[in-house]
Amino acid sequence: MPKTQSLLLNQQQMGCGGCGGRTFKVYTPDKTALIVLECDVCKSTSLVEPEPASLKIEWGDGDGRITVL
Repeated sequence: MPKTQSLLLNQQQMGCGGCGGRTFKVYTPDKTALIVLECDVCKSTSLVEPEPASLKIEWGDGDGRITVL
């Protein structure tokens, strides 16, 4: 199966909450700060703000766990 198809499995298509439009323009001032989605039909906007990811590392079996060396 092509990679993009596997990414879309079990995903729901999103649309504009105002008019139900399904196509958007995507804008960003830079690649890490803010993403603005603009509905092509009614011009409503939605803001997507990436947040830093976090990882939680727990003890597994054995005497050690992964660490920075």
